[in-house]
Amino acid sequence: MARAKLKKAAQHPTHAAQHPSLPLCLVAALVSLLPFLFSATATDLLHPRFSSAPVHATQPTAVVYGTLAALFLAQRCLRKQESRRLGWRSCWFGIGVWKVVSEALVRLGGEWLQGLGLNRGILAGRFLLEGVPTLLLWSWLWDSFDCKETTAFLPNGFLPFAYLASLVLPPPVFASHVWPECYTVQLHGILLCLVALFAPHTYSPPQPRRLHAASTFFSQAKPLSRSIVFAAILALAHAVALTSSHCPSSPSTLPPGILASRCSTTGWITVGEHVMPSPDGSTERDLTLRYLRADHSLLGGLWVGPSRDMLKMQYGVEPSSEETVRRAESIYSTFILQEAVRLVKPPEDVPHQTPEQGLIIGLGAGLSARALARHGVNLTLVEIDPAVHDFAERYFGVNEVKWGEVVLKDAVEWVEALVKETSPPAFDYIIHDVFTGGAVPATLFTSTFLAQLKSLLHHSGVLALNFAGTLSSRSSRSILSTLLSVFPHCRAFEDVPHTASGPAESTSDDSFRNMVILCSKEWYAPVELRDPVREDFLDYPSPMIRRSVFASFRQHEIDLTRFKPASGDHGVGTWLLRDRNDVRRVEAAQLDEVGMHWDAMEKVLPPEVWARW
Repeated sequence: MARAKLKKAAQHPTHAAQHPSLPLCLVAALVSLLPFLFSATATDLLHPRFSSAPVHATQPTAVVYGTLAALFLAQRCLRKQESRRLGWRSCWFGIGVWKVVSEALVRLGGEWLQGLGLNRGILAGRFLLEGVPTLLLWSWLWDSFDCKETTAFLPNGFLPFAYLASLVLPPPVFASHVWPECYTVQLHGILLCLVALFAPHTYSPPQPRRLHAASTFFSQAKPLSRSIVFAAILALAHAVALTSSHCPSSPSTLPPGILASRCSTTGWITVGEHVMPSPDGSTERDLTLRYLRADHSLLGGLWVGPSRDMLKMQYGVEPSSEETVRRAESIYSTFILQEAVRLVKPPEDVPHQTPEQGLIIGLGAGLSARALARHGVNLTLVEIDPAVHDFAERYFGVNEVKWGEVVLKDAVEWVEALVKETSPPAFDYIIHDVFTGGAVPATLFTSTFLAQLKSLLHHSGVLALNFAGTLSSRSSRSILSTLLSVFPHCRAFEDVPHTASGPAESTSDDSFRNMVILCSKEWYAPVELRDPVREDFLDYPSPMIRRSVFASFRQHEIDLTRFKPASGDHGVGTWLLRDRNDVRRVEAAQLDEVGMHWDAMEKVLPPEVWARW
């Protein structure tokens, strides 16, 4: 009988529904976009563990989407049998709660995700962070087609179109690289819960109550009950924040071993210290290293433990932090290898300028800059990430460098503006070191940019370019062929690990190799190296590794002949980096090598260290 009455009421409504006003519809349209904002921000929580490039390149596969689709269809069938639906408030509330706990999910399950490896770990992480919100979002969109309240406020197809637009064109204002992800994700989740709990029923056209109506809590709960639930959400958010140091209500103390950490332009920039195990198992030596990290990639570091022990033995007192950093050896020899730029002989009739001028593109931990500054080179720095510059000065001794100019912006924009000046400066040395996260930003390797750098070199000037990759890959061939098409003379030297027993052996073309390429500007100035003299061997920074590198780096030269474009070679154009399409092609190709770099980083530091930032 109740069903018959409802059917009769549906056929003969007693009141005519009034369409809401235009301002109210506009407000409803804006509020309805709330679940689509920050759609990719939760995924950014995976960056410190896997780095940004592979996270966003590893799209959820058909298996992931198929699993979600199967769960969604099962959910629809179950609801149909029970004659129930969630309603938009339930969906928003569920999405909000999941976003509130997302940081904790990554923190608590991070080591498990890392143990799966790069690709499987990213897919599992994305499924963990996006699975539940995606299912709830699909449910809301599906139910919106026959929801009288939604269709009264919004045009047909508005919500599906907005959802697709949020996937294809995420608003730049909501993709900030300055705020920690937990700020945007947690606050977004709290806001969704707030709207779901307290949004007024501003418009309810007279209609019979559907038998499959949504849960009555959101429509019938008292204000006190809603307030208690919202207070519980805030308490949950605070509990999650206690597991992190980067949420709105997190404690100010950083995780153990972390000296500084900041979300910045190129990702999470972190300074930390870790005591490495001794090869012989001894605990007598202090093998503490201090590292500078961008997401899941090391930008450089210093052996501060051995430096502290040496100074304590030499002077009999505890050394200052500044002196410990000043005398510490670099954990990587590539920064010392870049100093070979000073060993290239200038033409006798075209000497270097006085004083010598140097340009640093990409600071890292600042080892090359510190060494060149000690040789009296007047330096200009271009670094895109202000956090890298700040931490290098505070924790790696770069504050001792007397810079000629510091430019904290994109090198492509700065160089392009500089070459247009009437009298641009000329540099004797340019250090180009922008490798991070297993790849290089291909925009800094286009023929246009390299030609602009070439024009900024003094006639006797030399470029030292750091490159890492597998020489057999398409991306490496594109980058090296482009470099050799711009500069008349180039020589490459592989950076091999240097230990107390000496340098390691060179690796094969299929292995991930790090190298420094020295290039001269003029055809009449080949890259000829002089022998190091006493003045080249600084007492700091990194005196021991410098002696080892300078004594052996010529033995690890890489033949670049195969990459040099031949005269009249019509096919070489397909390899050169000229425009944005070429840049995208190379950046996509580099993703095949990211896994090798990620595996290498996993061997440098243990998982528990990568889990802290």
